[in-house]
Amino acid sequence: MLRRNTELDSVAEASHRPAPIDLAFLLGALRRQARLIALVVAGGLIATLLVLFLITPRYVAIASILVDTQSATPSGSPASEAKSDVLIENEVEILRSPRIAARVLSQLESSGAEEGSIRSSSWWSSFFASKPEGVQIANASPGDGRQATDAATMPANVPNKISLSALNALMRYADIQRKGHSFVVDVSYIDPSGERAASVANAFVEAYLADQLQAKLDAARGENQSLKARILDVRKEINSIEQRQQAYRASQGLVEVGGLTLMQKEISDYAEQLASARARAAEAVARVNQAKSLAENPQQLLSLDTALQSTVISEYRRQAAEIQRRIADNVSRYGDQHASSVSAKAELINLNIEIQNEIKRIVESLQLSSESAAGKVKLLEDGLAKLKENALAFQGDQTKLSEFTRDLDVSTKLYATLLARYHETGAEALLRPDARVLSYAGAPTRPSSPKKTLLLLLASVAWLGVGAGLGLMRELTHRPLRSRTEVERALGLPCLAEIPVVDLTVDESTGASAHNLCTPVYWKVPEEDGGRFNQAIFVLRQWTQSSSARQSRVIVVAATHIGEGCSTIAAQLARYAASTGLRTVLLDADLRARGLSDALGVEPSTSSGESEPGAAAQFPPVIQLQDGLDFCAAPASNCRPLDLLGSHAMPAFLDRLRDDHELIVIDTPALATYVDAAALVEHADALLLVVKAAQTDQQDVIDALTRLDADPQLPIGVVLNMAG
Repeated sequence: MLRRNTELDSVAEASHRPAPIDLAFLLGALRRQARLIALVVAGGLIATLLVLFLITPRYVAIASILVDTQSATPSGSPASEAKSDVLIENEVEILRSPRIAARVLSQLESSGAEEGSIRSSSWWSSFFASKPEGVQIANASPGDGRQATDAATMPANVPNKISLSALNALMRYADIQRKGHSFVVDVSYIDPSGERAASVANAFVEAYLADQLQAKLDAARGENQSLKARILDVRKEINSIEQRQQAYRASQGLVEVGGLTLMQKEISDYAEQLASARARAAEAVARVNQAKSLAENPQQLLSLDTALQSTVISEYRRQAAEIQRRIADNVSRYGDQHASSVSAKAELINLNIEIQNEIKRIVESLQLSSESAAGKVKLLEDGLAKLKENALAFQGDQTKLSEFTRDLDVSTKLYATLLARYHETGAEALLRPDARVLSYAGAPTRPSSPKKTLLLLLASVAWLGVGAGLGLMRELTHRPLRSRTEVERALGLPCLAEIPVVDLTVDESTGASAHNLCTPVYWKVPEEDGGRFNQAIFVLRQWTQSSSARQSRVIVVAATHIGEGCSTIAAQLARYAASTGLRTVLLDADLRARGLSDALGVEPSTSSGESEPGAAAQFPPVIQLQDGLDFCAAPASNCRPLDLLGSHAMPAFLDRLRDDHELIVIDTPALATYVDAAALVEHADALLLVVKAAQTDQQDVIDALTRLDADPQLPIGVVLNMAG
């Protein structure tokens, strides 16, 4: 077995060494503290359910408004989007303003008084508590919650006093927010009543629309009054210009016919006649030229009728065609030299001469008509020139009249514009707000808060965290030793054996209950449970043989706390050693509990040798048990333990036991409670420390060993009792 010369130094080092905290430790800690965590979670959820049951549910009703920004921001403007954002924010602030809140309160007060739509009138009356401290607000007409308030249906403003505390109480549960980057504004209200929440949200919408209409109506009325005054001024100005214009015409003799002066009318007529005469003269010249060209070229006689439109020439052409037909017929029948053919040709020649004479007569007639038209053009041109010379004298008058006309046109257009605008602003019934309601708030059927499912889920997570935190805190503050590895890592001492748990049974011979490895002492181990248990005791027996070079060894068995199985381990170790033929004595040095003595039924009255001096006189004489094991019981309870164990006679008593036995196993009280073991350790050859698995705190063991102040060369071994 392992031997260490500085076990207590290792324990001291372990006391200053921080315990490692890794994933395996955390998982193990959570598994070990599962019961605590479950209790914390169950208790926390029960408390959460109670709180949720006591919390008053809240309902949220939401109404949506679409704000129209096109009327305020022209499309296509470089900053139209930024202006729209500013406009939306302005409208949101208007909705949040005390003016709208006061309209809402007035509307709700009127609705509750007249329609009785709100059952809890006392709730609304709390809003109108401090009226003397209120602010003057115009009361709005209550809407029906489904139609926008029209300007024509709005009643006269009724002054009302709304307290600031009422406004604050209303706005505390109202939330007005723009929906993302859209032009939609959501108006929500929170209230214990779903119907009341919907009424307030819709009242905000109605109040906002009514406020917009009222503002537009006031602006329209003001603009209408100013336009009316301006229209009267412009009308007076137009009359003044017309009167001055007529007076000037009369003074200058500028008589008009159809909007023109007489001179302008005469010049216009002359210009029209001159243009017509020039056209007729040009036409006559063209006819003369055409006739002359046709007369010079007899080959074009066929086109004379079309060009000159003469009936005589047309008749000549018909006769010429008839003669040419006869000539062709005679030539074909009788030949070219036949008398009929020659006669027809002569007749054709005479007819052509007549045509030429007729053409000359027509040309002469056309020539005379052309000369007459040219003379008329000349006369008209001379008359128009004289009129233009006379018109120059009236140019100044025309300029003055033009100025009057321009002023009159400008004033007339301005008058028409102002009059149209006046009629637009006067149509108050056609006014509409710049916003429209997308959706009115409906009474919610389910409360929005508390969200029980979500809160229970979050509470479960939170309480799970609290339970895990408490479990980890418990693990960190109380670090019990559970395994061989933890023992060796925490204490720096070898873990000699892990004693298994033995089930409770009944002793068949006595009928008494056989206890587990804790007080009362478990003396007998059933055969079916003795395998692992006996192997662990065998390991302890081997360690006791190698712990010291002496032939007779003193083994002190100690535990940190009461009930960790120290007496049972000592008894089982002594029994096993005696069963192997080793002369063994079991000493019950636990003078305070007398666990071994009571378990074996050894009474102090049965002891003898009271006349012997020292420790031997205090301890009863050694007796032999039925298993071949010697046992020295604890003295009477009136004995003072420290006086006995720390006396000078105690070493001599142990030497006497060494003389008669090869192994002395001493059962001692708990180290954390008493210091009795310190008086025995200095005489021992080895210390066997019993630790109860999953119960004994490692810091308690370290503190107990530190207070023990044993010899650094003393071999110390650890037994992990009830390890599973």
